[in-house]
This record gives sequence, C-alpha cells and structure tokens, in this order.
Amino acid sequence: MFRGLADLHELFLGYWFAPYLVVAYAVILFRIVTHRFTKAEWILLVILVGHHLLEFLQLWVGDGFRIVMLPDRYFQVVAPLSWAWTAFGLIWLWRWHKGRWGVLARVFVVALIAEVIGYEAICKLSHEYRKGTNRDGLVAGRKLAPFILEDYKGPSRHENFPYSPNEYFTSRRPVVKGDAGRALIAWTVRGQIALPLGPYPLKEDYFIRRVDGYFEELPEDQYEFMAEAKGTRRHWRLYRRKTSAD
Repeated sequence: MFRGLADLHELFLGYWFAPYLVVAYAVILFRIVTHRFTKAEWILLVILVGHHLLEFLQLWVGDGFRIVMLPDRYFQVVAPLSWAWTAFGLIWLWRWHKGRWGVLARVFVVALIAEVIGYEAICKLSHEYRKGTNRDGLVAGRKLAPFILEDYKGPSRHENFPYSPNEYFTSRRPVVKGDAGRALIAWTVRGQIALPLGPYPLKEDYFIRRVDGYFEELPEDQYEFMAEAKGTRRHWRLYRRKTSAD
C-alpha cells in the first residue's frame, strides 16, 4: 500500500518520467477543460491511462499493490504518446510574452530541456555505460554457458512442476539462479531463470554469482564450484548444486 509522500515521489519522479510529463499532464487538462481535446487525443489518452491501470492491476494481483515495485521500463513503451503534448506546452510557454512571466516561462522551458537532455539522456546513459552491469553479466554469461551445456545430463523439464499463481515459471531445466548473468545462460542452455531471492518453487540446478564487494562463497555442502569467467569489469563464478533439483 502507499506509504505517503515517499511512494508518491517514487511514482511520479521515479517511474512516470517527470518532470517533462508535468507539462504533458497540464496540457491534457487544459485542452479537456477548454473543449479542445480531439478524438485522436482521447484515443491516445485512453491507451496511456489504460496501460497504467493494467500495470497497477498486475501489481495488485502479484505483489499486493506495492507501488514502489513498479519498474520504469513498463512505462517506456508508451512514453512517446505524451511527447506531443509536452512539445505543445513548451512551444506555448516559449511564445508567451507577458513581461516578467514570459521571461520566467522561457527560463522554465530552457531548464526543462536542459534537464531532459543533460540528466535524463546524457548523465543516465553515461552512468549506465560506465557502470556496465548488464553487459558485464552478458559477457560472463556467454563464457560460462558452455560449461553447463557440457555438464548437464538431466531431463529438459520437471515432470511434476507446481503451479505458481503470482509468478510465471516454465518447467524447463536446467534452472539457473543468481545474479544478472543468469538470464543469458538460461537462454543459451534452453533452461529457466530464477531470481537470487525469488519464489522459484524448486531447487535450482546451477548458481551464478558476481565477485564484488557483496560476494560470499556458496555453502560447500550444497554447491560445487565449476568455473569462473571475467565479464567486462568483474569475475563471475558458476556453481553446480550438489543436491537434486527434483
């Protein structure tokens, strides 16, 4: 459930791509109130709002409506629908000449564009490029996947796979659990991924761990070290579970 201002901050500033959406929302409201909203705009607005309602429904069904768990990538696919309204508002503000308020409006337009280009685009992209966590895991995963392909001799599926109402899992094996590189490995070996702390109903077959400041060796009585590979930045280790995954 909502925790008050903290959740509202995460919802609007963290996940709905504000501050430029603030302009879009204002334009939408203004055009509706002044009866200038067209049929095409209503269609776009229904798609935009409907998409978010489906997001909330998914959260409510799967996570008990924990709004802070809403990933921003869910909104990226429909974010362009609001760009025309944002552009309309910025153009209107730029052309608004009313003394001091006109100057402030132009300052706001310049500041918003600078924020979007400077922070949202350049800074965030630069951070992801320098951080490189995803690519680091993909490179390591590509190197570690052959070890599983050569090692795994078990069945391709679980025979009696339990149904999970809140999470989607296939019955495919081998099951690869662990950090980010697990996704590429599981795809390469035609298996199933499982989150490190997720609700996967059965034991995994393999575990991949990134060697970083939070790294801890897995228990020797449960896992056997198989191989280590270097990604773009860090080393990653692959383990085989000693106990059966059935």
